[in-house]
Amino acid sequence: MEQSCSLVTATHRLEVVNKSARYIADNLGEALDLEDVSRAAGMSKFHLHRVFEENVGTTLGRYLTGVRLKAALDLLSASDTRSMSVLDVALQVGFEDASAFSRSFQRRYDLTPSALRRGHRPREFPRVSAGTRNTLLDRGVSIVSMPGFWVYGCEVGGHQYKTFTKEAPEGFKLVGDVVERRGIEGIRRELGLPTYSWVLPNEAWRLLCGFRSSVRLQLKGLKERQIRPGRWLCARHVGPYATRWQTWQRLQLQQLRLGRPEDGREPFEEDVDDVPNRLGRPSCDVYFPC
Repeated sequence: MEQSCSLVTATHRLEVVNKSARYIADNLGEALDLEDVSRAAGMSKFHLHRVFEENVGTTLGRYLTGVRLKAALDLLSASDTRSMSVLDVALQVGFEDASAFSRSFQRRYDLTPSALRRGHRPREFPRVSAGTRNTLLDRGVSIVSMPGFWVYGCEVGGHQYKTFTKEAPEGFKLVGDVVERRGIEGIRRELGLPTYSWVLPNEAWRLLCGFRSSVRLQLKGLKERQIRPGRWLCARHVGPYATRWQTWQRLQLQQLRLGRPEDGREPFEEDVDDVPNRLGRPSCDVYFPC
């Protein structure tokens, strides 16, 4: 009974964090403070601060600032928003003035908004030596080595919080039908492979719903990608699809601390069917290259 109660509590916390992030995404241009978010999430500010950091790997305040700066980065980089001034961008993503926005933007990306528009690119986070990597790992995150593999599936469109849970299952069903119809054996679980990160709100993405194989298969009608061998950050997520972004966020932050590899590998998630779960919650392992 105690274990069941703890699982319920853990699930509730995941849902509260998800509700907080959804409220931030839906009200990004407003003058939000932590009181607003905690009230929308239905949890005290003190408890929400602790629960959010525990599940996402960063504080709620830093997450809010990060979401705003990422949205600003997208606006400043887009060709159809060139007419917007820096102040316009700052106000649209929730900053009160251009000065505070520019200071935060420069701290985050090591360049000014104006420099970005002149063609300069944000800096990469510094790499750390291999000997210190294990000491920087968050609880529940490990480094694993995997051989190369092939990915087969179909791409579906979507947007965080809005259509992921509607479109991804259909994509997996289409792939499952192909697997069953052609009698394919020896594959490794269901796998989702975004073409680029969808961790922060308001970022569109394309998702490859499929499976991985250790050998190349001759399959027509499915997308094919090859993933190089290497080392990966890995964390297990237990909970509904709508809360998986939390584990992605944690691993993305972990990857930034260790240094982003430049070998073209992309993060992916893989469903886990053999994990005992009394609440019937789906599980997946999330992998980020390191």
